[in-house]
Parts: sequence; C-alpha cells; structure tokens
Amino acid sequence: MVTFKKLIFGVPFLLTFAVFVYQLNPFFKDTNLIFSLSSEILIQLLTLALSLSLAGLFFTSFSTLAAEWIYVLPVAVLASLSPLLLIFSPEAFILVGGFFLSLLITFFFLQKELKSYFSFNARKILKPAINQMIFLNVLASSLAFYFYANTEISTNGFKLPDSIIDTAIQASGGDMLSQQLNSGFEQNGLPANLSPEMIELAKQNPSLLQQYGIDPKMLDSLGNQDQKGIASSEVIKPIVEQKVQDIIKPFQPFLPLILTLLFFFTVTTLTSLLSLPTIFLAWALFYILEKSGFVTFTTEMREVKKLVV
Repeated sequence: MVTFKKLIFGVPFLLTFAVFVYQLNPFFKDTNLIFSLSSEILIQLLTLALSLSLAGLFFTSFSTLAAEWIYVLPVAVLASLSPLLLIFSPEAFILVGGFFLSLLITFFFLQKELKSYFSFNARKILKPAINQMIFLNVLASSLAFYFYANTEISTNGFKLPDSIIDTAIQASGGDMLSQQLNSGFEQNGLPANLSPEMIELAKQNPSLLQQYGIDPKMLDSLGNQDQKGIASSEVIKPIVEQKVQDIIKPFQPFLPLILTLLFFFTVTTLTSLLSLPTIFLAWALFYILEKSGFVTFTTEMREVKKLVV
C-alpha cells in the first residue's frame, strides 16, 4: 500500500508529459508554425502549455510523496525517453538529455526543500518546484528547436508563410497596391484590361516585356479581372513576397536564434498565465489527500535554544 501511494501520481505525470512531447512534434517539422495566426495553432500552443503545467504539478506531487531516488529515477527515465517515440527528428536526442536533466534538477531542489520546511504548505513548497520544472523543460525544448531551425534554414533557406504575406498585403491596403500596379502597367504601355489574346501574345515575347520592366507573372491573372482592371492579390503577392525576402536575406544567419526566442517566449508566456490555476490545483490536491486520509501529518516538538542574560 505504501508503494502504491508513492507511485500514484507517476502515471498521470507520464501521460501529461507524453501529451506535451506530442504537441511539440509539429514544431520540429515546420518552423513557420510559430508565425501562424490560425486558431488551430493557438489551440495547439495552449494544449502544449497546459499539458506541461499539469506535468509539472503531477511530477512535483509524485516526488513529494515518493521522496526517494529509487522511485523517482525510473519514472524520470521513462518520461525523458518519450521524444524518441513521439518526435521523429534527430533533435529528439537533445530533448531526451534536456528533459532528464530538468527532472533530476527539479527533484534535487525539491528534496532540499522537503527536508528543511517547518510546516507543510503545498502552495509554498510546490510552487517553486513546478515553475522550475516548467522553465527547464521549455529551455530544453527551445535548445532542440534552435538546432532544428538552424539545420532547416541552412539546408532549405527561409520562406515566410503565406498567412504573414497576406496579412501584410491587407494591412498595407490591397486596393492601393492594385491601383499602383495598374498605373505601372499603363505607364509602361500595357493596359490593365488586356484581352486574353493580347496576354497570350505578350507571354510569347518575354524579351519585349523585359524592355518595359514588366514581370511575366503579372500577366497570369490579368485575363480574369473586372472592367476596372484591378490587379488581384495573386499578382501583388509575389512582388510583396520578393521584397520581404530581400529584406530578410541579410539577417538569415540570425533567423534560427530569432525563431527560438519567439518559441521560448511564446510558450513561457502561456505557461505563466496558467501558473496561478496550477498552484491552486496543487493546494486543492493535497487538501483532498489530507481530508480523505490518503496522507497524514504529524506534529513535532523541537527544542529551541534562546539567549538569557
């Protein structure tokens, strides 16, 4: 029965930690996800932060009840090996080492606190340990993310996601850009409302288009425009994208670090928002354990040495 009590929170810790690792997996497949503005990615980041917060709660509770290396070490090893099963990337080995060290460090400092407190208070004792575990695991994840981003950008280069380009076009005023583009067509002797026959003829003479400073890609969507001749976003998008890529290119060596910092601060911010509910759950958990008789507390009388003159 005593062994059961010591291990009871080991299983929920392993499950929540596995969910955390599973939610990390997409970010080790596509670095651009950190830029995504979609609700799906936001939910994924919230799930990642929530699962890590709960894993911190269950690990510190498990370590408090187990209180011995013989129980904590095997569970820490099992949790640390989960990236090898859930993340199909060479960076999984970095995660294994980082997670294992973070769990051992958390347990070591928690043990020092458990041996020195005078009156057990779950909120005061577990709060620093939970925050420490969360921070160390986010740090380990960010380190592995940096190596993945560095390898990916060095091999395939960097390209901003379409959602960022579309947002930039909308923020700058798509209609204004369209009008400027159409004006450029007319100044170069090419009307915006070309007929399909004229567009095909122009495509067959790329050298003539170059003389007028016109990109052949601009002709692809002109045949489907309305009578006003407003150029579509498909025409504007390659131009804006190319300009943005030209701006980013000199900073490409620093992009892995920038992406890593963005990942680190995003996850840290989300876990910080969940800190207060997590600490409340820790207090509620030990309150229930005490009231149910699962754990008991003893009162000790200690000698106090006082100076008397």
